[in-house]
Amino acid sequence: MMSKPAVLLRPDNGNPGAHGFRASITVLRSSANNRRSEDIRRVVDGYRRLRDTVCRFLSMLADSLGDAQPLEALSSRSFDELIASVIEHARAADFRRIDELLIVAEEARLAKHRRNIVFMHDAARDGTAMRDAALVFEYLDARFAGLCVDHLMDVRSRLAHANAYLD
Repeated sequence: MMSKPAVLLRPDNGNPGAHGFRASITVLRSSANNRRSEDIRRVVDGYRRLRDTVCRFLSMLADSLGDAQPLEALSSRSFDELIASVIEHARAADFRRIDELLIVAEEARLAKHRRNIVFMHDAARDGTAMRDAALVFEYLDARFAGLCVDHLMDVRSRLAHANAYLD
């Protein structure tokens, strides 16, 4: 039988929490399975970063089309809605690498279910599946970020080229 970690109640920055308490809880003894905790954190953080990158990509595309959407408004949308909107806006923005974007978008749609691995009992015994899920999210995040940066560079290059001919 595992013992519960000891906790310390310590004052925080003076702001009351959700229940009006002015303190935070700090774990003094880490859980018996630090590796599993780290694997869970990597999966959760990887998915969050992927989602944030997709939101920023969509915001950039929407803004370039005069359809500015604040990131706060985008954060309430489902992941599938975000992906669909990225594709729609990319088409409207004459996105040069649309075929690659469609492939990455489909991979992201399929991969989003990997985040549920943190709740699976079998994954607790073998962290390889969780580490693989985290790597998939990191890979997709990098692919979306790369496509976004490439699009920005392409747009700026076209604008610079067009301005050179206007001068």
